[in-house]
Formats: sequence, structure tokens, C-alpha cells
Amino acid sequence: MRTILASSGQGFGTYQQARVAAPRPLFFLTALTLFLLLGVSSMVLTRFGIHYDLQGGTPLEKIHPAHFLAMAVLLILWLSHTRPIEFVDQLFSHHKGTMIFLVSWCLLLFQIVIVQHKPFTPIIDTFIMPVVMLFVLTSMDECGRLRLARLLHFLMFVNALLALSEFALGFRLTPLDAGGVIIEGDWRSSALLGHPLTNALMTGCYLIVLSLGGGRDLPWILRPVVFGLSLLAMNAFWDAWHW
Repeated sequence: MRTILASSGQGFGTYQQARVAAPRPLFFLTALTLFLLLGVSSMVLTRFGIHYDLQGGTPLEKIHPAHFLAMAVLLILWLSHTRPIEFVDQLFSHHKGTMIFLVSWCLLLFQIVIVQHKPFTPIIDTFIMPVVMLFVLTSMDECGRLRLARLLHFLMFVNALLALSEFALGFRLTPLDAGGVIIEGDWRSSALLGHPLTNALMTGCYLIVLSLGGGRDLPWILRPVVFGLSLLAMNAFWDAWHW
């Protein structure tokens, strides 16, 4: 997270000489994308009647709203560039690994659609969304990435605080849904990220990022607070108390 959101001079700007600060509306769209990505879980979409993680529904329902917004931001960045073809060339030149990744994704798409005759929408968010976000975030200027990094810290802080509140008070912001069935017996928190295991995975990755210096975006006095709260919240996401 730190590498993508707050990378400095060795990033995309080293060869995009004409890059300037993103217009305010474009920055807000990117911030909204990040908010939707971390703040609107699959269980929230289910509660609103969207068949994102359920059987049935249209193919568009299987793609997270943040994905559409991220694609819109990337499209605006591409169209606003003075030389759109060069912009694409620069993206793939700087992120050469994404070419191999996308070729592999195309082979996976062929396997799913042509060989197995199954829906391909589940591999859209899982594999394409990270590439789109990588392109969008590394196209931002340093100030924009710093503000987005702080937004990420804020969302993870709120997620941990909400998880501990759910655990202590015995409520759940979003009911734990499994295939359309509400699970009442599971006490683990859902918080912002939805499923407890998703929360545990994301919070664990966030703790590793903080351990490796990702908290440099925060005032020094807040770093141990955010780290300690996230570490404590891990107990609300997995069955440690029953061991």
C-alpha cells in the first residue's frame, strides 16, 4: 500500500515529464474509488439487493462499483493526456510485469469461457482491478498520493475501531451473509471490509505495511496508536478466543 500510494521520485513521474497535480474533481473521484473499495463490502452490496456475491443477477452486478469508477478515472487520465498513445506506452513500459500478468489473465479467461463454459465475471475484480488501481495511483502526483495514503490509514483506523466496537457491544454493522443466509451464531466482526476473514487478511497486510515503514505518512505519535488498534482488532476477526 505504501509503495503504491506514496512512492516518490522513482515512480511514474520520472518519465512523465508533463505530469501536473490532478484536477480536484479527478482526485475526489480517485478518493471515492478508494473509499468504495474499502468501505463497501460484498455484504453491503448484498444488503442493497445487488447479486455481487450471490447466484443470479446480471453480469454487471458481479463487478464492484469501485471498479467502474476506477476505470472511469483511468479513461479520463488517458483522454486528458496530450499524447494518449504515448501515455499507454509509458504505463506498460514502466510496469512491464503487468504485460505478463494480463497475458496470463487472457489465458485464464480462455480457460474459463471457452474450455469450462463458466462465467468470467469473478476474475474481473480479482485480477483486473489491481492493475487499474496501480495505473491510476502511480499516475497521481506526490501530493495526491500522500493524501490518498492518509485516507487509507483513516479507513483502516475506522475499520479497526468499528470491529472492536462490534465485538465489545455485540452488534454488527453489516450482518454476516453466506449465500443469502444470515449467520447469527458467528460473533466475529464484519466492520467495513465485510467477511471476518477478509478483515483479518487486509488488517494483517496493513500491519505488515506499517511494520515496513508505511506509517511515515502519519505523525509519529499516531503510528503506534494505529498499529496497536489494528493489532487488537485482529482478535475480533478470527477465533482466537476459542482456542
